[in-house]
Parts: sequence; C-alpha cells; structure tokens
Amino acid sequence: MDAEPRGRRRGRNSQPPQPHLAVTLPEILREIMSYVPTTDLLNNVTYVSRGLEEVARGILLSRQLVELTPTNMADYLDTANVRSNHHKRVVLSKFNFQNMPPEESTLLETFTSSAAASITELHLDYFPHEKISPQILSLLTNSPKLRSVNFSPDEFHLEMLKPLVMLPKWVKFPSVVKLGFHLPTNLYLLNGMAVNIARNISRETIHGILSLFPKLKIFQGVTFRQDLVEYFLSGDLPFEEVSLRLDNSNPDRPLSIVPASLFLTRLEFQIDTFNRSTDHYAILAAFADRLEKMKISEVDVIPSKFRNLMQATTITLPEVFPKLKCLEIWIGQNNFRDVAGPTDAVALNLKFSESGANVADYSKQFPALETLVVSRLDYLDTDEEKKEWLEISAGFLYKYFLHGESRTMRDIRVELPPKNVERFKLLRHFKDNAVFEVVDSCDFFRKILTTFPNLKPRWAIYDRYDVEGGAGAGGGLKKLEGKSPEFEVVFLGKKKCG
Repeated sequence: MDAEPRGRRRGRNSQPPQPHLAVTLPEILREIMSYVPTTDLLNNVTYVSRGLEEVARGILLSRQLVELTPTNMADYLDTANVRSNHHKRVVLSKFNFQNMPPEESTLLETFTSSAAASITELHLDYFPHEKISPQILSLLTNSPKLRSVNFSPDEFHLEMLKPLVMLPKWVKFPSVVKLGFHLPTNLYLLNGMAVNIARNISRETIHGILSLFPKLKIFQGVTFRQDLVEYFLSGDLPFEEVSLRLDNSNPDRPLSIVPASLFLTRLEFQIDTFNRSTDHYAILAAFADRLEKMKISEVDVIPSKFRNLMQATTITLPEVFPKLKCLEIWIGQNNFRDVAGPTDAVALNLKFSESGANVADYSKQFPALETLVVSRLDYLDTDEEKKEWLEISAGFLYKYFLHGESRTMRDIRVELPPKNVERFKLLRHFKDNAVFEVVDSCDFFRKILTTFPNLKPRWAIYDRYDVEGGAGAGGGLKKLEGKSPEFEVVFLGKKKCG
C-alpha cells in the first residue's frame, strides 16, 4: 500500500520515510477510519495519500444505504465477501419474514453470519406482531454494532394489528439507540372500508417493541393515538429526541403529559395542511424549559387557488424557550406544483404567544437561539422553480423572523437566489389579497445581517446544491462579498445543524 503523502519530493540520495506499521495494514486503517466522520473522510483523508484514499473510499462506499432483496442478495454477498467491504446501512425488502420459504431462509442465514457484524443501521420491510420472526431476532442478535432500527413495511396486512407476544426479559438489544416506525396511513379492506393503522396498533405491541431496545435515545414515529403520544413523552421512557405527527382526530380530553420526561431536549413535529391537532402547544409548554432543538418538518405549500379551501396549520409557541439553540423549519414536497404560482405560501402559521403575537421577541423568548434554518426537502429542477421557492421561503422568513434583533444568533441557513436573479417578489400578505414588494436580493440578505448582527465571521449561506463561487452564483448576492468588514459571505452546500 502506498502511504506516502502526495506531492512530496525526495532528494536523489535521501531515503524514503518509513511509515509506522499501523498505517500500512489495511485492516488497522479500516478500523481507525471507521470512526472518522463522513465529511472528514471525503474532504480530508482522501487527499492525504493513495493508500489512505483507497481505504477511505471503501469506507465511504460501505456507508451508503443499500437495499437487499431475495433477488439481489446472493450477488451482493459474493461481491462483498471478495472485497471484505460489507455495507453498514442496509434495507431488507421483500422478504416474507412471517412465513419464510426455505431458499429465502438459507439466504438470510448466510447474510446474518457473514454481513450482520458490520451493520450499524437497519431498515426492515416488516412490523413486529404476534410472535416476532426468528430470522429478525437472529439478525439483531448477530449485529453487535447496530445503532439504528427502522420498521417500514411496504405492505400492511390486517394480521399485523394483532398484539405482539412479549419475549423473555433477557431478549434485549442494548446497542440500539435509535428506533423508527414508517407505516402507511390506512389499510384498505376488501369490502372497501379503510382502517387507520396507527390508531389501531395496540399499546401492548408498542411496549413489547420498545422493551427490546432498553437504551433507546431517539424515537421517530408516525401518527399515533393521544395515549401513545403521552406515553412516548412521559417520564416512563428515556428518549432524548422524539419525532411525531399528532393525531388529527378530536380527542375526548386535552393531552396530558404527567410526569413529563426529564431527558427530552430535541423535538420534531411532522405536520401537514389537513392536520388540525391542537396538542402542539401542550407539548411545547411541557418541555419549553429544557428544549435545545425544535424542528417543524414536512410543511406543505398552499397554492393561491386553494387558499379558501385549505387552511394553514397554526402552532402557538410558549413565551420563553430559555435553552433553545436550534430552530429548523423544513418545507416538504409541493404536492400542488401543477397549479403553483407566485402567490403560493407556506402552510404554517406561527404565534409567538397565546395572546397571538406574530413576531418573536428574541431577547425574551429565544435568549439562547444560535441557529435558524428555513429550507426545503424536495429537489427543484429549473431556475423558475428555484425562484418561486425563494419567494415563498423569503416571505415566510420575513414575516416571522426578520424583525427586531437577535445578538445570540450565530448561523442562519436559508436558500440562495438562483443564477442571475437579482430581484424577486416578497409576499407580504396572503390571507385575503396577495400583496407583494419587489426587493433586491442583496438588500434582503443585508436585512438578515441587520437582524442578526453577531453571525459568525465567516457566515455561510447554505443551499441545497453545491454552488460554485463563479459568475452568477447566488444571483445579486455576490455584491455582498467584500462589502462588509464584519462578514464574509461564502457559498457552500447543504448542511443541517446538529
């Protein structure tokens, strides 16, 4: 293996430096670099030497999410065993875990014995019910590095609603710290009736699944009944981070979290246009004194043509978040793109107090806030779509966050204007009649600098794309470069706050 740094020149009679034995053995290098973050492997280690690059790129490849089915698993095993480079993030799909045929069982046994030891993240086309599949138990038992498990059945059947039979107390998988459920909304029966899946999953099943993973810290769920939401957020569980979509049904009583978890510091609400839950405030009020990160995701976009039929979700915020450091708002895919227009708006209304305040008082409500993110989840193909998105997101940002002053804010992550766009329409009012103001891109982002005067010296405006700093990058925003002694605007790729 060539471990000599690139570009080093040696004299005619000089002896080449001898690297330490530890960095010449691929097995040791792979073990060491398995702990190196992906960004450091890609941006730093691959440039050190040819040998390190070879090992680093092998690890980067193994960190990609690979989907394995009964059709392609044999070929995957043949290739991975030759290269000794098994993937760490795996999706097992299309396996019949409840009634597995012999050929699938043999294939999965081979995978478990040869590849499971490398897995850190596992997505299963399966949902535990009745007696949990022995193949699943064997796979979990033989995955000592496993940190994340996600149950994501492609198809949900009526028998999956049967309660899970509790396993012996000694059956535990303590290495897993992250658990996720991704379930379909409804199960459609042969008689045409629809059964809401999340509302019919028993508490016994949920409790049985959670009991398998005693060291869980992160829970990512779907829409659950009110009693299960109370259970997930209660002091009975040690979750530090929870992501949920609240039930849209009208409960018979207000949501109550007693006692509230002492460990929960990160919270995500998944919302949509048609969700009318009124429990967001009750949850935020219960955890406002300890939340460090809050995320609102999958927010829809309302087209102007539908504004009389669709109402934006309203979330009321408590008056003080003393420890909140990061606030993220992620706009989901525009499901109404075919009717998109310049008067589209984000389907989310924020109230910054129960009295209905429309803007934040940073010094009182967010005294520790350091990071603000307003970004999108879906990919936009054309410059016209990017411009429409800029107008939508900039209007939302201006409406709620570009007022007053925050001296604690160090990083704000927003979208860049597309190429050659120096001016855009800023939506000022939407409910009754759309009112616009045409603004200069440079002036708008200078408003951000005014609102947040203590942004870190090299302030990065993050975009969904890798934006080169060449001609036209960021539209008229290039005019900001070099104009302020306090800030240097740089163009980077997408990045989330931790």
